[in-house]
Amino acid sequence: MAESADSIDIDAKVQLYGVLYKKPFGHKSQRWQKRFFIVKEGFLMYYSDSEGKLFDRTGKHHFNIHPKGVIPLGGCSVEQCDDGAQKFAIKIGHPLFKGQVVLGAESTEESDRWAKALRESGKVTWKNAQLGEKVIMELEQKSKQIAEEKQDYIDKLNHAASKLESELEKKEELEKMAAELSEEKENVMNAAKDLREEKDTTELELQQTLSAMKQIENQRSHLESTFQSLQSNLKSVEEEKEKAAAKLQVREQETLHLQQENKRLSETTLVLQTGLETLSEEKEKASVALAERERIALKLEEEKKRLEMTTSQLKTGLQGLAQKSQQLEKEKETVSSMLQEKERISMVLEDEKQKATEQAKLLESDLETVLKEKERTLQQVEEERAKRKKTEKKLRHAEDSLKRLDKALRDSGIKIDIEIEADVSNLKQFFEDCVAEATYEAQKLDIMRDAVRARVSYERARENSITDQNGTNN
Repeated sequence: MAESADSIDIDAKVQLYGVLYKKPFGHKSQRWQKRFFIVKEGFLMYYSDSEGKLFDRTGKHHFNIHPKGVIPLGGCSVEQCDDGAQKFAIKIGHPLFKGQVVLGAESTEESDRWAKALRESGKVTWKNAQLGEKVIMELEQKSKQIAEEKQDYIDKLNHAASKLESELEKKEELEKMAAELSEEKENVMNAAKDLREEKDTTELELQQTLSAMKQIENQRSHLESTFQSLQSNLKSVEEEKEKAAAKLQVREQETLHLQQENKRLSETTLVLQTGLETLSEEKEKASVALAERERIALKLEEEKKRLEMTTSQLKTGLQGLAQKSQQLEKEKETVSSMLQEKERISMVLEDEKQKATEQAKLLESDLETVLKEKERTLQQVEEERAKRKKTEKKLRHAEDSLKRLDKALRDSGIKIDIEIEADVSNLKQFFEDCVAEATYEAQKLDIMRDAVRARVSYERARENSITDQNGTNN
């Protein structure tokens, strides 16, 4: 499509564009027309169907500023409905419209997309623009507060981080102490286990010693009974010897036999005496062994008592260690809960920090805009000052000219016209007003700067007083 003098294309970003069906607006015709629509900055513009092909063909989205129609969307109501032939219709209404604008889409998704774009564009009104300026001013006022709050948050985060580090160090120390105590507990348990084994071994040895003492006692009683039997046998032998001596005279024939028997008995007696001596020695040895066993039994009893006392002390120590371990577990749980709470507070503070950072970025961009505006204002002030100097210079020249004119007129004796005097006085008043206005404009920026500084000083003083009150309350 060739451009003409009345056709101008603009390369600009549009919110939405596409082909819709439009119901005739303002007359009773029911014939739907296919049109190319563009949503741009609060306005809905429509063209002929062929304009859409050119719009897509260029690739840069140039649109013609002479559409067939323009519908302002500010404050309009957008409603999706079924309008007979068009099942996916969109109605646009406004109290100032004479009727409604009805559009038709080809699908539910397309209808939803256009309805959303039209509703969003309907929010762009003069009232909303004024409200936006008010919000910007409020944001500028709050920017300093947010910056100070950001610094406070950073200080709080640093303080909380230092506290967390100290608590982590304490936790590490507690864990080290717990490890040492558990190791000491394990050593004590091993020592107790060794003592129990030693005690069991000692008790077993004591039982063996007692059984050995019983065996020795039995042997002793057996030896005593054997000794008594030998003594009785010896007595019987003596008696038989006496009987044999008495019968020696009677029984001479049995003398030899008796002598042999006597020899045999003597040998037996010697053997018995030797056995008695051996039994005596064994008895003495058994007595010595029994005494030694009794001494060992006493020592074992004392060792048993000492082991029982040591065991009771170890049990007491183990109970104390168990109590300390329970206390350490409780302290560990408390520290863990505190760490979890600190982590939660840290996450909340991190989220607030991110929000504050985003707000700070927005405020920085607003501040850059304000600084640029300030530079332009300063430039204008400098220009006004230069103009003021020129005006003052002209005013001084005018005053000198008026004085010379007045002197010349009075010296010449010409009667001064009243209207001329009035015009001259008005001219002087005009120049004085210009000087006063330029002076006010020049001082306006200083006045605004002083007001801002006073506001900042007041806010700082108020925050310091609040901080002092909080410190006093704490």
